[in-house]
Amino acid sequence: MKKQLLTIKEFGFIGKSENKEAKKDETGNIYLPKTEFKSLEDFVLKAREDDEYGCEYLRLGFKKGLDKILTAKNYVGIIETKNHIIEILPKIYKNENDDDNTRKIFLNMLKSLRNLPFRHFNTASLESEKLHLFEIFVRMFLEELGKLVRSGIKSQYVLNEENLNVVKGKIKWSEQIRHNLVHKERIFVEYDEFSVNRPENRIIKTTIEFLARKGFSNNTSRLIRQYQFIFDEIPASLNIEKDFLLCKNNRLVKDYLNLLPWCRVFLKNESFSTVTGRNDVFSLLFPMEKVFESYVADEIRKNIGDGYIVSTQDKSHNLFVDLEKFALRPDIVISKGEEKIILDTKWKVIESISESGRNNISQADLYQMFAYGKKYGAKTLFLIYPNNDKFPERKEYCYEQDTMKLFIFPWKFSDNEKESNIGDLKKNI
Repeated sequence: MKKQLLTIKEFGFIGKSENKEAKKDETGNIYLPKTEFKSLEDFVLKAREDDEYGCEYLRLGFKKGLDKILTAKNYVGIIETKNHIIEILPKIYKNENDDDNTRKIFLNMLKSLRNLPFRHFNTASLESEKLHLFEIFVRMFLEELGKLVRSGIKSQYVLNEENLNVVKGKIKWSEQIRHNLVHKERIFVEYDEFSVNRPENRIIKTTIEFLARKGFSNNTSRLIRQYQFIFDEIPASLNIEKDFLLCKNNRLVKDYLNLLPWCRVFLKNESFSTVTGRNDVFSLLFPMEKVFESYVADEIRKNIGDGYIVSTQDKSHNLFVDLEKFALRPDIVISKGEEKIILDTKWKVIESISESGRNNISQADLYQMFAYGKKYGAKTLFLIYPNNDKFPERKEYCYEQDTMKLFIFPWKFSDNEKESNIGDLKKNI
């Protein structure tokens, strides 16, 4: 059964509906039936018991007139309950009321994540189908699976031990004596068999079976059934962790290299979210701070030009010379010879910056940038925030006259190069 889709934005909330129907109000918040809300509430409370930080992407609170609510924090992706898929989209202000375009921008941002499998997929093929994020991820997996099937599912020699009526391979005499003293007609043998029963295929079969239990559009469900049939003779994995460890990494299994990360995403919940689903709650979420940092770094790498080296989470300096404990970790360092430019990204809404400099930028962030500049000998520093209507243009400040300059920079999200402000950033590097 296909589940009802409910879409909210970051920082929207989930409340309880007074009837059995889920609904969405005019401000974009959603309301779940009481039983499903209770499942999510239990999920958050269990996370709080298991981890001092609690659930990273839902916060339990109260709102006047609504009793308990769950507020979506700055994690984006999907939460699946018994009857609904809750899609949380990033709050990108230019596209605030355009979910389709917001999805497209977010998927382009995910392509920058180097340890996850989004980089190789062209989202244009799905634009006409208006799919939610979870189903888009499933279709990415199925497209990679189609490439494997077209090139051929790989087999390997598997060592088997069986008690047969005929000799096959070699006789295992110790087992023969143990099992067949009475049954003289049987022979205990060991032999190699060329089989598709290999760990990579078992993991894929398990992933297909997992997705087959979900509800998707007709096209996606048809594809899943098709691959269920193709993988029918392959057993599911009995130990996923062990099978992942047994997976080989060589040229003979190169067709699996983009598939297995998808299997990790679905079976082991290896997005960036550290809280896994339980019972009837499944989640696949990404912290926007990390996605934004990765995306900005990737865009800079593609556009900065020759001669520059772009590194992320640089570890070359500590706050104190003799204390490694206080490490400095700027998000992005751009180097050209001895010259250094430091950039830090913050996924936070900045209000208008007045002529007097009044704003809601964290004072700690400003001091941190000063420390980065001093330690790295950088003359140019950037604090990068997502742009919004109240923060449309960069602001420039001097820590020290003519020696260290800080730009408060609004990052614009656009597929159109003419609308992008990467050029403005390059001018100041």
